Amino acid sequence: MKIKIVLIVLIVIAAILGYYIGISIGYNNGFEVANRKNEFKTLTQPIDSLKEQLKRREIKAIISFIHGKAGTRRVDEGGLFNVKYVYYFEGSLSNEAAVAMAKDVRIKMDFISKTNSIIGSDEVTIYDYIGPGKSLNFKQRINPPGGFESLNFSIVSAIGE
Repeated sequence: MKIKIVLIVLIVIAAILGYYIGISIGYNNGFEVANRKNEFKTLTQPIDSLKEQLKRREIKAIISFIHGKAGTRRVDEGGLFNVKYVYYFEGSLSNEAAVAMAKDVRIKMDFISKTNSIIGSDEVTIYDYIGPGKSLNFKQRINPPGGFESLNFSIVSAIGE
């Protein structure tokens, strides 16, 4: 009987010690988790400022992030007995910036003859927004000089937002 009483007392003491040790460990773990959450909050502030800094840099050099593919297409817009050819400059522009938008893209076209001479130039402006990582299809009516065989184009300017 004495052994059973000693055994029960030891179990009760062990349970009380375990309880207080568990509370202490739990409190310390909770304190560490709370500190980690505060550290995360302070980490998000520099991320936002880095995004703004990146956006400012991209806006300054937005033209280097815009790329395009384009060409001309001749369409007969005349009636049944009236042949009227109209040329369209069409293609797509893509914005490879991470956070900055582009708008009002100016494109310079050089019309090339059979002998690879520039026989005329023209400029068009695409008045639309191109989001970061997005593409935009466009179509503009143009008046090329007679006798052109091909055209070269380059992006002259754009406005970043």
